[in-house]
Amino acid sequence: MKFLLILIVPLLIMCVRPAIPVQVYFSPGVAPETHIIALIKNCTKTLDIAIYGFTDSVIWEAVLEAAHRGVQVRIVFDKREAAVSTSVHRFYQGPRMPGNIQMRVWNPRGLMHQKFCIGDKLTIITGSYNWTINAETINAENLVVITDDSIVQSFQEEFETLWTNSH
Repeated sequence: MKFLLILIVPLLIMCVRPAIPVQVYFSPGVAPETHIIALIKNCTKTLDIAIYGFTDSVIWEAVLEAAHRGVQVRIVFDKREAAVSTSVHRFYQGPRMPGNIQMRVWNPRGLMHQKFCIGDKLTIITGSYNWTINAETINAENLVVITDDSIVQSFQEEFETLWTNSH
């Protein structure tokens, strides 16, 4: 009996360990763009984005709609990618930009190769997926949606560091 308990108790402990709420999507084919847009549309307070490549106008329109609903939006771009002619950072500057969208460019050495978004400090979207049409239609990319509080907090701390060190 004691031998049986030694075998069963560790298995029971492993079975009751809380699962981290995670969803994974791959492109092309599963349309990660729709999951990014859904997160943005569900935001009511804040949307923090650290993104290497952002040229997808459909996602940008969702960001604009969130801003018009009163969501406070902060975006950190990579310096080189922000200069690309089709980049949201370069293309959408000016009078069309709502005042509650703040943009900064990562300027230290190296790339700001992050690709994550935090919605209302509750949900993270991250992965290799750049916010581009090629990521949606051609490239083999991944998108991970996470709602674990401790992981969200870690990403929020990283975003604050990126934001502070950007111009």
